[in-house]
Amino acid sequence: MMKKLQCYLWGICFLLFHFTANAQSTTVTGTVTAASDNSPLPGVTVAVKGQPRGTNTDVDGKFSISVAPSDVLVFSFIGMKPAERPVGTNTVINVALQANAESLSEVVVTALGIKQEKKALGYAVTEVKGATIAQTQRENFVNGLAGRVAGVEVNASSGLPGSSSSIVIRGISSLSGNNQPLFVVDGLPISNNTTSTGVFASSIGAGAKSFENRGVDFTNRAADINPEDIESITVLKGPEAAALYGIEAASGAIVITTKRGQAGKARINYSNSFRIDRIVRYPEIQQKYDRGINGYTTEGDESLSYFGAPYPSEVQFYDNVKNFFQDAFTQKHNLAFTGGNESAQYRISGSFTDAQGFIPNTGLERITLSSAITAKLNKFMSTDVTFDYTRSDNDQAFRGAGGPLLQLLRWPSNDDASNYLTPSGNRRDFGAYSTAIENPFFNVNKNIFNSLTDRYRLNASLTTDVTDWMKLVGQAGVDYYTEKNTIVRHPESNAGRSYGGIFDQALITNRNLTFQYYAQFTAPTLFNDKLRTDLKVGSTVYDWNTFSAAATGEQFMAPDLYSINNTALTTQRAYNNLTQRRLVGAWGSFNASYNDILFLTLTGRNDWSSTLPVQNNSFFYPSAGLSFVFTELEPFQGSKMYCLMVS
Repeated sequence: MMKKLQCYLWGICFLLFHFTANAQSTTVTGTVTAASDNSPLPGVTVAVKGQPRGTNTDVDGKFSISVAPSDVLVFSFIGMKPAERPVGTNTVINVALQANAESLSEVVVTALGIKQEKKALGYAVTEVKGATIAQTQRENFVNGLAGRVAGVEVNASSGLPGSSSSIVIRGISSLSGNNQPLFVVDGLPISNNTTSTGVFASSIGAGAKSFENRGVDFTNRAADINPEDIESITVLKGPEAAALYGIEAASGAIVITTKRGQAGKARINYSNSFRIDRIVRYPEIQQKYDRGINGYTTEGDESLSYFGAPYPSEVQFYDNVKNFFQDAFTQKHNLAFTGGNESAQYRISGSFTDAQGFIPNTGLERITLSSAITAKLNKFMSTDVTFDYTRSDNDQAFRGAGGPLLQLLRWPSNDDASNYLTPSGNRRDFGAYSTAIENPFFNVNKNIFNSLTDRYRLNASLTTDVTDWMKLVGQAGVDYYTEKNTIVRHPESNAGRSYGGIFDQALITNRNLTFQYYAQFTAPTLFNDKLRTDLKVGSTVYDWNTFSAAATGEQFMAPDLYSINNTALTTQRAYNNLTQRRLVGAWGSFNASYNDILFLTLTGRNDWSSTLPVQNNSFFYPSAGLSFVFTELEPFQGSKMYCLMVS
C-alpha cells in the first residue's frame, strides 16, 4: 500500500509540474517595423525585462522567443524609442517603433573616447566617416583626409606605396619641435613615428655616409591602420579641443574609432578592389641637340650638358623615360566576420594589400588582422577588447640626387638605358661619365631599400556602473612594433663605388604603454530636468620606449650578396640607441548644460614629464568652452542649427 501511495503522489507531482511548466512557458512570435513607413527592422533587440534573456529580429523583422505570461518584452533599436509589451496571454506581438529625435542628435567621439553631442562642444571638431576614407582606396589612410577637413593640410612625400605622409592642423606651431597631431585609436594614443636616417650606423662618427636631404623615405606608422576597420575619425583642431590629452596633443589630435560587432545573426562581409595607375604625362626631353658645349660635340669627351651640335638625322632615339616607368597594379581584399547577442558582440577581420609602384621593384605588401569584442559581464560591468596585428613589407627606391629620376632625365636619348649590364654582368656606363651619372635601371635593380614591420596593438577597457550617478572607467593598452630597415649601396653604384659597397641595417623596437582611468559623477537634474551636470576626474600614464640596433659594413667580398658578413671585418661598425620617456597626467572635466541650449565645459590638466628636471617637471594648463545654440530657442526652431562658441 505504501509503495502504491508513493507512486500516486509522484504521479500527481509530475502532472502538477507539467501543467505549471506549460502554464509558465509559451512561445511568442511577431514582427517589428518602423512606424514611419512600416518597413521591417532587422537586428532589433527583443529582451525579457529584468532577465539576461533575449533574441534579435531577422532580416524580415521577425522574432520568436520563449517567455512566461508574467514577462515583459523590451524592444530596442538604435535611433528608435524603446518599447515595452507585457506578454500575458498573447502569442503574437507586433511592434512599430517610433523614431527617437533625441538619439538622432549628432554625436562625436572626443578626448579619451568620450562621446558628446556636437552642439555641446565649445570648440570646432570635424568628423569623417570611415566609409568615406575607405572609398578613397589609399594604402595610407592619412592621405584620405586630404581636402575633407578644413584647416588640415596633408602632404605625401611621393606617390610610391609605403611613402610617408605628413599632416598639419591649423599650420605650423613649432619651429623646432614636432608639428604632427596625436593619433588616438579607441581612446588610447598610438605611435605615428617616422624613422630617421640618424638611426643607421653609417650616419654616426667621422666620415659618415648618411642620406642627406631625406635620400630615403620611411612610412609614418599610422599608415598601419586598415581603412576598412575605421568607423569614424574625429579631428580635434585646437589645443583647447585636445586639452585632456596633455602636451602630446599640442598640435591637435586625430581620434579614430574602429568598428565593432553587432548583435544578431553572424555575418560575413567580403570586399575587394583592383586598381591600375598609369602615368599619362611625362617630362619633355629634347632630342635635337647632342651633348657638348658652345655648339661643338667631341666624341668620347662629351659633356653631359646638351649644348652640342644637332643630332645627325640617322640617329636612333630611345624613350628612356617612358620605358623606365611601369603601370602600377594594386589589389586589396577585405574579409570580416561579425555577430553576437545582447550580452556580447564580436568582429574579426583580415585584409591583404598588394600595391606596386610606378618605379620597377617598388611595392608594398601588407597583411592586417584585427578583432574587437564587447561584452556586458553583468548589470554593472562591461568590457571592450581590441587586438590588431599588421605585417608590412615595403620596397622603395632612393630619392633626391641619388634617386633614379634625375639620372633618367640626364641619360642620353640616343642610348638605350634599359641595357644596364655588360656581357660580364657588370654595370654598363655611358662613355667616361660613370661618376657623374648612374644608369637608373641599375639603380633600382642593384641598390636595395627594404622595410619590414611587424606591429601588435592591444587595447582593453572595463566600465563599471557603481550607481546611477557614478561610473568608473579603466583602460590599458600596448602598442608594440619592430621595424627592420635594410639599405644596400652596390659596389658599382655611384653611392657605394668609393667604399666597395655599403651595407646598412637597423632594427627598431618601439613599445608604448598607456594606462588611463577616470570616474564620472552625474548629478541629479534640476529645474524640471533642464539643468544637467557631470564631472569627470582621472589620470593617465604614458610610457614610451624605443630601442634601435644598427650595423654597417663596407667592401663587399661578393658584389651581389647582401649581408653584414659579406663586408670587410675592419669596416664593420655598430650603433645602439635607447630612448625612454614617461608622462603622468591628472585631469578633470566639468560639463553643464541648460535646456539643451547653453553648454559649459571646464577642463584642467597637470602633467609631470620625465624629460624635465625633477624640480621643474610639472606644468598645468586649463581650458574653458561655452556654446550657445540660439536656434533651439522657440522663434528659431525648425531652422538649421547654429552655435556661438567661445573657448
